[in-house]
Amino acid sequence: MVRNPNQGIREFILDLLTQAAKCDFGDLLDIQLKDRLIAGINNTVLQNELLKLSNTTFKDVRAYCEQYQDICAIISSMPSTIESTAMFNSLKTKSTKAHATPGLFKLVTQSNSHNVTYSDKSYGNCASCDKRHSRFTCRFRYALCH
Repeated sequence: MVRNPNQGIREFILDLLTQAAKCDFGDLLDIQLKDRLIAGINNTVLQNELLKLSNTTFKDVRAYCEQYQDICAIISSMPSTIESTAMFNSLKTKSTKAHATPGLFKLVTQSNSHNVTYSDKSYGNCASCDKRHSRFTCRFRYALCH
């Protein structure tokens, strides 16, 4: 008995137990079920991992297989890392920037501790208004966007 590719591990175990109930394995039932489960799961990665385990029972192998199926289901339901990164990056680029447009800002009192002048060439675009100067000298540094 071999698991179909579209059949879940839990369904395969249920079919295996149903078939085993019709047979008379006696004391060898646990060993036969364990061996049949490992041989029939139709997943070489999982089979190799199960064969590395020592002194296992059918119950242990069953739990391992069910956990494997649960982990695979969780991983397949999660968006891939590449998709997640692309989605995050697209959200970052679509984020609204504060621009110096009349009526959009409410000015807040500004501290005089940052009134230092810098060369426009040494700085990139200001994070407050997107113009080319130091953010410390920007008149919109302490502005609140509405």
